[in-house]
Amino acid sequence: MRVIESALDVIEDLAGAPSLEALTERFDPFLRSYGLTAFSAGVMARGGLSAEPIHITTWPADWAAHWAENGYWTADPTVTFTLNNSRPFTWSEVTPLSGPSGRRVMQEATAFGLRGGITVPVHGGTGRIGNVSAGGEADSWSADALAAFRLAATYFHGRFCELAGLEEPLAVPRLSPREKECLSWLAAGKSAWDISVILGIGEHTVRDYVRSAMRKLGCVTQTQAVCEALRRGEIVL
Repeated sequence: MRVIESALDVIEDLAGAPSLEALTERFDPFLRSYGLTAFSAGVMARGGLSAEPIHITTWPADWAAHWAENGYWTADPTVTFTLNNSRPFTWSEVTPLSGPSGRRVMQEATAFGLRGGITVPVHGGTGRIGNVSAGGEADSWSADALAAFRLAATYFHGRFCELAGLEEPLAVPRLSPREKECLSWLAAGKSAWDISVILGIGEHTVRDYVRSAMRKLGCVTQTQAVCEALRRGEIVL
């Protein structure tokens, strides 16, 4: 449970970041606790990264330049797998599933200190796709650690979009008290079954409340719904 607490701690810190620079600085210690030293966050188009400057990165400058000059957005597995997946993935997980060009991108990244990493896709309810991708020397993590990273990275992406003026124009209805309760317990790491016991309602009812909250918030995943509810002040830590 400590790993979830670490994610909630960084979320609380990110909530008060007044600028993109401050947001990045507050995210960095959390990344380093995972053995990750650099990251990128942005919004993509279906064909790859948008040409507009709507992403931020702390990749080594030489790698960022090499990546852009070679047009690696069409081959990089952290991009191609993001476009068609909503679940997070490790780089070691997707590299073997990539074609020769994708494997070359990941092999070349190792020369810049990016031996492994984690990518968290963020799919918006209107079809917009983005991600947070972080790399470093580490290349494996526990399931609990990955769940906590997903929570923190998804929240980071929402704050990034907010501070960069990239929020999707959605009229979001207020969540019901039960929807808020269910999301609050999800944020605490509880399963649907756990929540059903705590609230004294059926597990299917819990799932219905969560799905309703996801629709209202324009989210594709439960993690994204929790983060949006936190960011919008519908639930608190």
